[in-house]
Amino acid sequence: MNYKKTGKILGLLLLCVLVGIFLYQHTQVNTKQKEVANNQGEEQQETVNFPKTYKKEVSNLLKFDLDVVVPEGFDSANLYKASATLTSLNQEESYQCFMGKSTNVNESKDKKGRDWTGEAENYSVYEDKAGNYLYLSQTNASYGKNPESAYIINSFYPDKSTDQYNADQFSTISDLSFLNREQAWRNVESVLEKMGLDTSTVQKKTAYSLDWETLKKGEQCLDVNGNEVESEKNPNWSKANEGYYYYIGQQYQDLPMYDSLQVMGNLEEGIDTSPLRIFQGEQGIVSLWLDHWFSMQEQEEHFQLVPFEQIMAAVQDKYEGTVKTNPLLVKQAKLYEYPVKEETGDYSLVPVWICSLEETLDDGEGGTYTHTIQMPISALTGEELSELEGH
Repeated sequence: MNYKKTGKILGLLLLCVLVGIFLYQHTQVNTKQKEVANNQGEEQQETVNFPKTYKKEVSNLLKFDLDVVVPEGFDSANLYKASATLTSLNQEESYQCFMGKSTNVNESKDKKGRDWTGEAENYSVYEDKAGNYLYLSQTNASYGKNPESAYIINSFYPDKSTDQYNADQFSTISDLSFLNREQAWRNVESVLEKMGLDTSTVQKKTAYSLDWETLKKGEQCLDVNGNEVESEKNPNWSKANEGYYYYIGQQYQDLPMYDSLQVMGNLEEGIDTSPLRIFQGEQGIVSLWLDHWFSMQEQEEHFQLVPFEQIMAAVQDKYEGTVKTNPLLVKQAKLYEYPVKEETGDYSLVPVWICSLEETLDDGEGGTYTHTIQMPISALTGEELSELEGH
């Protein structure tokens, strides 16, 4: 036996084993270091707890007595950065959903209009012999079945700022006889998906059960001079006119999307800005109004929110000791995802607190009245987002 050769082989094997052990241990150390680094990175995303209410009296001109509105179960430590784009509607399917069974359809294409942000956009108008109509652009749509949709417009008044307001007279929980709420919503959801909308982000804000007796009682058809126009009233109110009226928004990562880009500084209560509103009756969708819809894309990086007290401090810093003499009461702080438009045309979703304040004003007749001021504050920095107030 060649002992010299055997010794070399054993030595080489021993060396390989030692190298293997070294590499394994080194790999394990690196893996553990990465795990520690990752864990440290996760630990940096601190959970921010929010109170249910917040009270503080700064002076007789500035008081805090507010509800803090954050979705149940929302985890601030798991809030990811995200981007969004305006959804392009499926033109053919949208047409088929509303006008597919119509005959003698008059079509007007390439009419000039504007989208949700005010950008120029072409749209088409379709109207059939019965008077049913569809306005359809790349990002928004409007549909009305004639004359049923007009009857609802003349009888259902959800705007609290009007004298005709009657939404509080309709149930938001009861089923109607033609279809229960669960099945009715599945039917609506099916139509939205055909149109190309991502229904996984739907936030059903309110669904009214419009019964025919209350609709009939609230019906008003007035001309420009305020006179009743009897010929435009529904001559035959019945259960066939009943349906569900939906106010629909979007939510993402458990936070509601802020619906409107209107100027916040003078937004009165009672005006619903939901981007999607639908009335569904026994024969299907009677009316639809879609302003815009977002498609979301989640990113890998987390957001870190500042403590809630920092948000309240921003409100106090703005209004305490200013020349403003009208009493202010902070009534609500609600956390939203706010779509901020980038130069690319896409949007970044930013967590924003919308703080609502009631300002008491002299009515000039010895009394007072209040109106709502909204103040947007970054949930990431605690600073007022004055640039959003001009949207």
